[in-house]
Amino acid sequence: CYLHIRKGHDFIKLCFHVDDFCICSRGKDTLAWYLQQMRTKYEIKVEFLSYFSGVHFTFNDRGCVMDQSAQINKTLAAFKMNDCNPAPTPFAAGPQPSAADTEQTGSEAAEVQSFPYREIVGSLGYLQNATHPEITFALKIASKYVAGWGGPQVKLVKHVLRYLRRQENNHYVISGHHDRKLQLYTDASHITCPDTRRSVSGWIIKLGDDTLDYGCQYQTIVAHSSFESELIALDLGCRRLQHARWLIEAMGGPVQGCIDCLIDSQSVIDMTLNPIISARSAHIHARFFRCRDWIEDGSIRLLKVPSAEQQADLLVSFKGTKNFLHMHHLVKGEQQAQASPKQ
Repeated sequence: CYLHIRKGHDFIKLCFHVDDFCICSRGKDTLAWYLQQMRTKYEIKVEFLSYFSGVHFTFNDRGCVMDQSAQINKTLAAFKMNDCNPAPTPFAAGPQPSAADTEQTGSEAAEVQSFPYREIVGSLGYLQNATHPEITFALKIASKYVAGWGGPQVKLVKHVLRYLRRQENNHYVISGHHDRKLQLYTDASHITCPDTRRSVSGWIIKLGDDTLDYGCQYQTIVAHSSFESELIALDLGCRRLQHARWLIEAMGGPVQGCIDCLIDSQSVIDMTLNPIISARSAHIHARFFRCRDWIEDGSIRLLKVPSAEQQADLLVSFKGTKNFLHMHHLVKGEQQAQASPKQ
């Protein structure tokens, strides 16, 4: 929940989550007045931001550094994975788990079903939503099987925990060093799901170099081509972008003009800019061309980005360790080298 108060040039901006809240203010008298009013009804403790909703905040020359190491260690200990061998990535090469893997019988099935799969997926969801966008793709696959899982699904979530066990710094960095303009990256992984053949849409919204919003979803229909799945991903990303635009402006940020939307499909750009219906797109519902209106009124513009720099790719596929580490740096910010222990 976000609230704000303005008194002349002074302001108070508040972000609430259950009984925790974060305050950003300008004007000491206005803040003192607000706290005095609140303390007539509630017991409030106010201190410099260091922890909020399980996230540790540090402010230094890199900007705002967000870290969940304590929560990760707690999760690993809870599921007896604190001594596991670390993995460099959250997803291992090889085939995805499928519904066929859940069809087990006998003692093996009983052992697998006793594994705390749902609890692990829930814990990973909290970490993913706060500071770990890089586990989004693996978690999206794992979350499909919370009603029933098999050995490959267990192996997948264990691999994600092994990734979180690694010793290298894995922070989420908000630098604040940019022009405060929004950007949108969208991408799709065609026929990702081995069970339904549905594709996955992914989006990343950035303010300058800083990642503000991210996520992925299985598409609700089976796309006939990679072009169609990319178009559906663009529609989803543009809808998320409109919400981000309104939120940024409501919070007192700069009024956003035409926002760049970066995709790696030239065919989607060409088809979106061409209002003529072709045989290739005649079957596609008009709702997925809503972005044409936003292009026409100057709200967005589409730009081609090389596939190697498509940041939303991190959320919809795994293309090896080298690609993963490159995208990790672009999406989460520069990771400071871990200091060597003193001898």
